[in-house]
Amino acid sequence: MDIKNIKGIFELIIELIKKGATIEAQQKIIELEGAVISLLEENLKLRKENLSLMQRLESSEKGERCPKCKKLTWNLVKSEPHPIYGDMGVLERTFKCSECGHTEKHQYDSFQNKS
Repeated sequence: MDIKNIKGIFELIIELIKKGATIEAQQKIIELEGAVISLLEENLKLRKENLSLMQRLESSEKGERCPKCKKLTWNLVKSEPHPIYGDMGVLERTFKCSECGHTEKHQYDSFQNKS
């Protein structure tokens, strides 16, 4: 419901009061007005929550560029000691594209890549 409709409800309330509407009708109108305001507040809260979730989803889905499909969905899915050089600090990292499924394994030397 937009602002024009809310304004129309207020105008209707004033009109009914001027015409001598019954107390019961006036009370019902006030109840409806409260319900409309509650729904608008809930709608605004849900819209903010939806926007926040969409932003979190968008940022969590973006990875590096996939070497195959070129989309930003290339992510590290596994990191473990290399089967041969693991004792020397070399890791084997598995990357996978969540879009096309392309997978690659890369060696990572934790000693060479220290900052």
